[in-house]
Amino acid sequence: MKQKQPASKKKSYLSQQPIAQEEVTLLRQALAQEISSFITAKNLSQYQAADILGISQPKVSALVAGKLAGFSFSRLFRFITLLGKDITISVSTPSQSRKSGSGTIHIQTKQLN
Repeated sequence: MKQKQPASKKKSYLSQQPIAQEEVTLLRQALAQEISSFITAKNLSQYQAADILGISQPKVSALVAGKLAGFSFSRLFRFITLLGKDITISVSTPSQSRKSGSGTIHIQTKQLN
């Protein structure tokens, strides 16, 4: 009988997928950049942004500086929705020219302001 891994030993969904860590990092950076651009476009202070996002000003500072340790996808997604924006995730079948099992991640953003 197969034993369950303790919760602390379980890997995240993304760490189990054949996605390069570089792609994951680029996606997180793109999301953080969108949040930062929105803050700048709306002339929000870091304290005002912190109040909207429900985090501290030092965390906003880290976010806009691209220091993303501690900022998961779900957290970044929540921040974007708290700023009143929508998130769309699309899954599609790869073109015939790519072999099976070699999917890619594409980042497409629209102006958030």
